Amino acid sequence: MKHLAFAAVCCIFACGGGSSGEPGPQDASPDAANDAGTPAWDTGDGATSGGSQLLDGLDPTNANYKAIGRFHGSLTCTAVFVQTSANNPAAPAYALTSGHCPSILGANDVTLDAEPGSDFEVVFNYFANTEQARVRVPVTRIEHATMKGHDLAILKLARTVGELGTLGIAPLAIAPSLPAAGAPIDVVGAPLDTSQSDDFLRRERCIGRASSVNLVEFHWHFFDAQPNDCIDIRSGSSGSPVFARDRVQIHALMNTTARGSEGTTDCYANRPCELTATGYAVRPDASYATPIVGLGGCFDERGSFNLRRAQCPLDDGRQLEVQGGPLGANQPYVMDNGVRRRLRWDRSVKHTEFTHYRYKTGPAHATNCRDLAGYGAPIALNANSVIRDDVPEAEGFYYLCLLGGRSPTPDSTWQNPRFARIEQVQIDTTPPQRLPGTLVHDFDGGGLRVELLFYPPELSQYRYKVGPPASTDCAQPDGYDDYLRIAIPILREEFPAKLCIVGYDEAGNVAPPFARTFE
Repeated sequence: MKHLAFAAVCCIFACGGGSSGEPGPQDASPDAANDAGTPAWDTGDGATSGGSQLLDGLDPTNANYKAIGRFHGSLTCTAVFVQTSANNPAAPAYALTSGHCPSILGANDVTLDAEPGSDFEVVFNYFANTEQARVRVPVTRIEHATMKGHDLAILKLARTVGELGTLGIAPLAIAPSLPAAGAPIDVVGAPLDTSQSDDFLRRERCIGRASSVNLVEFHWHFFDAQPNDCIDIRSGSSGSPVFARDRVQIHALMNTTARGSEGTTDCYANRPCELTATGYAVRPDASYATPIVGLGGCFDERGSFNLRRAQCPLDDGRQLEVQGGPLGANQPYVMDNGVRRRLRWDRSVKHTEFTHYRYKTGPAHATNCRDLAGYGAPIALNANSVIRDDVPEAEGFYYLCLLGGRSPTPDSTWQNPRFARIEQVQIDTTPPQRLPGTLVHDFDGGGLRVELLFYPPELSQYRYKVGPPASTDCAQPDGYDDYLRIAIPILREEFPAKLCIVGYDEAGNVAPPFARTFE
């Protein structure tokens, strides 16, 4: 697996593990909570700091942040209560978080109107010093969640806007536009911390970087990501709202980071790559946020979510179905019934309503699936539903862009190209550079048991053999066995013994043999 120069949040991106309980009342009384009015916003006078600072929940200048809370779902993240109507206290309350927080999704999955887990909730007023005034609100519906292009989830809560207002929680507005590149920003979230006393709302003052970028991370693609220099984006930070320093409006949600990813394979989970004019590159000191500008158009005059509104910029989920899992990393040639041939896309497409499809392929950095330019002529699904084009030989990431429609001529029945389905493959011809890791345990009778450690995608499979040092040649392929994740026994009477290890990456590239001798 090729590494670029060492120039994505916990687990996958900036999320925590499973949900966990958090002490506090089911609802706080209005008397226990501070007034939910809108005090002067604390804009600060510094551009950036050396990390996040724990917020004081009793300081009235932080009252706006009561609307930001801990999301307990499939993963532990941050969520924010957002304004969806001008003045309707009867409107349902909605919270935003990252799409991977309710559930890790595939690169093209779009979840609509789904039942949440029975324990999904958002805990508001989540400051370290407001334990008795926290407000716990169950999630009643996952209105929309996706990691397709944008990492975003919209959660319907079991309270109205007015009910949360009486508990001191006022919604935060969605910004109408993005701040200028290089503008100072604030990020407020609840990253998980090893110290329970610090595991609450924190604010970091950062700088937004150059214009939007497109990312590749594992088999996901993220469009229009907003780079920044925030350094304290970690487990639990996903879904943290991002504010321009001089605004009280949210323009993005924290999504992923490349910080702290040294030693991880480029473009793999937790080490996102930016697509560049010539390929891809890791920016090791960058964190990224998902833009939410325009999301207010998905709520009607009463403040209820409505995906069908013309102003709503979200994917409605209509897309071709593709048989087979992600292609992942591959070599450009494969063996097919004993015959060596080029790797092909070999994607079979179908749909219950679409009758036709169009597609185009190309390098990820140079192929805009959201642009109709380059798509081929419509193909009838009942005439040819399999795409067999060869995948290029050169190393890199490649896209297969797919659009479906109900007419032999592209018209309004066709899928919006902004929401094209994207199949991704990586061509990798570079052998693993990382050395195998081993754990050696004592074995009954004075022998040893050797456990091999995996580092996917760089070292995803092993073969091994054991023999006398003088007669065991690790370079000879004979005698190797597959390592089945069972520790290798080396009996005392076999000493001295040579252990030969050959590693393979996910594309099947073979590392040079590694030898270890036990005396």
